[in-house]
Amino acid sequence: SSGGGSGSRGAALQEVPSYGFVVRQLKKRDMLPAIFFIFSRVGCDQAAEAAAMEKEPLVTDAEKAELRRRLTIFATTHREVASEDRIRLALRGIASHHAGLMPLWKSIVEELFQDNLIKVVFATETLAAGINMPARTTVITSLSKRTNEGIQSLTANELRQMCGRAGRRGKDTVGHSVIMKSRWEGAPEGFTLVTLPADPLVSKFSPNYGMVLNLLEQRPIAECKQIVERSFGSFMAQKKKGIVAEEEVNNEDELDEAVTLLQKVDVDELKQLAKQVERLKSEERVLKFLQLQAAKNSQAVFEDTMPYAAPGTSILLRPVIDPDAGESTGPESAVLIDFAIAASDSPLAFFATLTQGNKLRIVTHQDVVEMALDADLVSIALPASPDDKEGDTMAERLMAKVPPRRNWLKDGPEAFIIDGDVDTFMVAARIPKVATPPAAPEVEAQRKRVEFVRNAVESSPIYRLPERNALLKALRTATQARTKRVPRKQAKAMAVAPVKSGVDGADATAWREFEACAHCLEDFGMIKDANVTSIGRLVGAINADNALWMGVTLLYSDELQALGPHELAAAICCLVAESSRADVFVGFEISPKVQEFVDMSLDMQARLLSVQLSHGVEASIPLDTTYAGLVEAWALGASWAQVVAMTSMQEGDIIRILRRVLDALRQIPRLPFVPGEMGVGAEFRVNARRALTLMDRFPVSDDVTYTVDEAETLDEALADNLKVEMASKLAEKTQGNSAFKAERMGWAADDVPALRDQGGEGDA
Repeated sequence: SSGGGSGSRGAALQEVPSYGFVVRQLKKRDMLPAIFFIFSRVGCDQAAEAAAMEKEPLVTDAEKAELRRRLTIFATTHREVASEDRIRLALRGIASHHAGLMPLWKSIVEELFQDNLIKVVFATETLAAGINMPARTTVITSLSKRTNEGIQSLTANELRQMCGRAGRRGKDTVGHSVIMKSRWEGAPEGFTLVTLPADPLVSKFSPNYGMVLNLLEQRPIAECKQIVERSFGSFMAQKKKGIVAEEEVNNEDELDEAVTLLQKVDVDELKQLAKQVERLKSEERVLKFLQLQAAKNSQAVFEDTMPYAAPGTSILLRPVIDPDAGESTGPESAVLIDFAIAASDSPLAFFATLTQGNKLRIVTHQDVVEMALDADLVSIALPASPDDKEGDTMAERLMAKVPPRRNWLKDGPEAFIIDGDVDTFMVAARIPKVATPPAAPEVEAQRKRVEFVRNAVESSPIYRLPERNALLKALRTATQARTKRVPRKQAKAMAVAPVKSGVDGADATAWREFEACAHCLEDFGMIKDANVTSIGRLVGAINADNALWMGVTLLYSDELQALGPHELAAAICCLVAESSRADVFVGFEISPKVQEFVDMSLDMQARLLSVQLSHGVEASIPLDTTYAGLVEAWALGASWAQVVAMTSMQEGDIIRILRRVLDALRQIPRLPFVPGEMGVGAEFRVNARRALTLMDRFPVSDDVTYTVDEAETLDEALADNLKVEMASKLAEKTQGNSAFKAERMGWAADDVPALRDQGGEGDA
């Protein structure tokens, strides 16, 4: 579009072409097959339906007959997962492709597209990376996408990756890329992005526990260092760093001062204090993390519960800061009145409350410390007034005391707390005191650990010296000087021991990460004197995002060893599942034994977190029960239809979770044996095979996208006996479960399919 000022340009951007129109134009210009890139799953499915509204067919009669033949075979062979709606679209030469779909269905869509039977695919951007599915044309439907950080523009590399799918080798002499106009983006934005230079390559190389153990198992540490520093990431880090400059630690005056100061104390004792001080900092960081995690968990419960709590529910609110005194007033008991703004009208739901101090306060779930759901409701009845409207509830009469929404949004935070009157005073007098909830068990245990370390630090004779901070700084200076190859004479004078790796020189980022992982492994006995121990070899054989976390759990959790096969599958899910979204509904509860395993694992999780923080390792330590009930139900023999009906997750997400568990279970029987009582015992390995046998069912495993070797599972007779044993347990688990969970989450059972249809934004 052209001409005019900003007004005409804004109007032009509203002239957004429909998907059907674009598909029609592509067909007219012989530019099919095409891939439309859309940045949400729901958007892909909706666009496919919209394109199918076009009357003009995309496929010939012969192509439609071949589509019907192949899709009939698919539907007959895989009746459990065949979708009538998706097959209907496919017969018109149209399909969607994203992570929420069944892997088998995505596989046949890819085959039909490559055979030029599917003409148009609406896909998320993951299709642009790694899948052999080129097209004659790619269509970019938007130049921005929603991410965890909000709406962001595409990068030059992301655009090139999607455009690069255009043009089929051996079939096309030219490929086409089309950028659709959207409501917010037009030709100028498209031209700007297309003409940007490519983004610089960024290395994603990052040493992990498995890599460290496997390298040290085969090579001396000096050779490991050479290998790591030959990585692209290390090369880029060194290039950015340039020639190693002289740093402050090499300043001779500073070194001399440090040496003089260190001669006044026992250096070994000072090193011990420094180690304890660093441990204290690490333990305090873990405590803060656990406190935030506990608060987040509580807030998630309050967010789900408050919209359904009755008026008159007693709650405890977080303290507010007195603007005059600048001090916190402490938590205050209050009573819930009603919505001030519902969640449908705002990113957060706001609630009107009345505090014991007779103040009307507007709050969100983030302001709540505790809800006394088991206590009697507080009467919020007010004395009769001439202004009362007939039919008003008690809550509505009390809400009339709250200023209009426009006032407290306009006036800012001060308007969120206003003084009550004589009538509300009578209600405030009836509000009971709500006790502050006790700290979570893991928080209390960590607080004791912090206190223990703090006492150890304060008992050191050097800690009581007034110059302790200067001494600790001098020790750091001396250690850094030794690491940076200061002259031999100075190094000897400072009496600083060599670093554990035994390798000098300026460390690249990747090598520092390698050493950090090695130190964590050393703290857990996986490495000793730069050599991998027998239990280290076991952990090194584990393929997981955090092999150390999985390894120490397998080695040291007595609760894990005592689980049945279905419970073991659920427990493994807690250790390997990806982070769950807050709006995920799962209607299966986990067994008490699995919950006990999770509770007992919190201490080990906190310990590993402390070690990782002290050495600077950033590796997630998952312990999430969200999907465990679903995994347990599948292992017990629940049908695919039952599983899908009891969760809001899309089918592709369910498959992905179950396969992650299968991947972990398949590793356990193959782990190296450890001499003596340590290691993974034979009975536990058999139990893992039993769990694997229960999980290995269609459509989680199939003959196309995921298979489990027969040798990995039990023989047929043992498998049949095991499944019979699980059948009665399944009946007990599912009876009345869905209704209970849906009610607790504030959803009706009928809402679950609708929640699943909402899908997710993107493929994550």
